[in-house]
Amino acid sequence: MKVVDLFKEQELIKAKYFLETEQGFILEADESQDTSYLSDQIRRHYKEVSDALKRYMEIEDLLSISYAKTYITVMGYRFTVASGLKLLQDMEQAKREPVTGNYIVNTHPLGIFLSMCSVPCKFCYSCQPKKYLDPLELEGDTVIEDVSYKIEEFLIQLKYEIEKSNNETEI
Repeated sequence: MKVVDLFKEQELIKAKYFLETEQGFILEADESQDTSYLSDQIRRHYKEVSDALKRYMEIEDLLSISYAKTYITVMGYRFTVASGLKLLQDMEQAKREPVTGNYIVNTHPLGIFLSMCSVPCKFCYSCQPKKYLDPLELEGDTVIEDVSYKIEEFLIQLKYEIEKSNNETEI
């Protein structure tokens, strides 16, 4: 079974049993009401939902194990899918500038590293051509090769590699 198939199973379980509007297992009843049939229904429903939760958590464990063992490579850096997912989570919580939406790069080591690999003030136009010392040939070919673009490029490639891994990895 592939990782993507486990995702599908997990989403179906979630849709069937774990909606926010799902009825609880404790109900208010009238004293005059015969509740024996209703009690049996609640017990069966509880068992069914409990079993679904167990399966959901089994899938979580299988995914976690797979993510910890499966490696991806993004822009020359090799790490586990688990690390990639953590990186995505951290970057989604990273601060963005309110007006432009660009990442404020001092919030995560990835941003700091990519800012170190970028030309300072690439968007600053001037009459004087600037000369840069770039022995690693990190400067991009276009004027838009700035920090925000490099971060977005990394995140896009990371998401792609995770999705690719999910579609290819057998469990």
